[in-house]
Amino acid sequence: MEGLNPTLKLLLFFKSGIENGQSVRHLIEKYGKECQDATADHLLSWWLHQQDKGGSHQKTASYSRYLRSLFTLLEKGLSGAAILPSLAILEQDLWLAINDELDNYLVTLPFKLLIPLLLLQFPAIMLLILGPLLQQILNSL
Repeated sequence: MEGLNPTLKLLLFFKSGIENGQSVRHLIEKYGKECQDATADHLLSWWLHQQDKGGSHQKTASYSRYLRSLFTLLEKGLSGAAILPSLAILEQDLWLAINDELDNYLVTLPFKLLIPLLLLQFPAIMLLILGPLLQQILNSL
């Protein structure tokens, strides 16, 4: 799952684990041990805050809205509520957001690719075209 959106990776991990009958608590501990990324650090920080209820914790406002939604669902799952249907809905929303972000990136990509052309290749072509003309002018002086 290399290169996958970290929030989507976390969501798919929990969804598949819950489908296999594992508890949310067990999955949090398992993800924290298996994955060494920023999302795992956020998850463990949130998990410690949930256990302490008032310990020092990084504000979740800095997280993406999808990660905050996932943490809210996990909190419900820890209290015993069924979260699998909600995880499926969040997964669909996250896929739509990822596709929108990718579409926006692809729209701007041609313009970003024109920058090296304009800055590097265009002046070289102009020198090739105008070089002999300039040499003739300089020789005639």
